[in-house]
Amino acid sequence: MITAQLRQLIRDRSSKLTASRSTIGLDGFVDTVVKVVRSKQNTSSYFNTIAEFGEFTREKGGMNFSLELEEQI
Repeated sequence: MITAQLRQLIRDRSSKLTASRSTIGLDGFVDTVVKVVRSKQNTSSYFNTIAEFGEFTREKGGMNFSLELEEQI
């Protein structure tokens, strides 16, 4: 239904569209943003930079470790 409405809206406003320049991109993918948890006590503490995260993983070289991801809304 929305697709048909969008097509009609574009047809109705095509003269205005040809006078304008724009670039748009559409996809059907919903992005999910997550943060890597550094530590979790009462509240979560996150890595602030990729360098901090890289240092953490480098220090864990040769050892087992786990990571927790929290989805950001």
